[in-house]
Amino acid sequence: MNISGPYEFIVNRSFQGTAWAPTKSCIDYSMLYGYSGVTETELETINLMPNLEALSVWYQKTHKPDYWLAWQALTQVSDLMFKSNMLARYYAYNAYEFIFKDSALVYQGVLAGLSAENQQAVYTDPLFGLDSTDKIAFWVIASENGDQSTSW
Repeated sequence: MNISGPYEFIVNRSFQGTAWAPTKSCIDYSMLYGYSGVTETELETINLMPNLEALSVWYQKTHKPDYWLAWQALTQVSDLMFKSNMLARYYAYNAYEFIFKDSALVYQGVLAGLSAENQQAVYTDPLFGLDSTDKIAFWVIASENGDQSTSW
């Protein structure tokens, strides 16, 4: 029983068209409101009534508890660790930070046998260059097993 305005009315709700949406991991539905105990003119009177179900869903989505955020972070980290070669990424990160970050040092050392144009082309290659940790990780994986590596 809800009291709104100068009269009382009963609100009956029923869910219509419930369907599981696996891509969104939720249930799609529409809600049918039925009012009883009011006249036709009272029904046409505008009464502000919040959709409490939608408000509850919105609040739960925007105000996650700390344990939920911690769990989400841990699952994302574990997903990254299991789907990528973490040791190769660690080696690549350290190699980039200590050696490959300075292009002049790479040109003088690692790429010393190439011409200046080729040094620049190899260092900044969009797929296999030496200017980011992601690209160096490929070289680390390829060098681990030598010519037997699938990345070789």
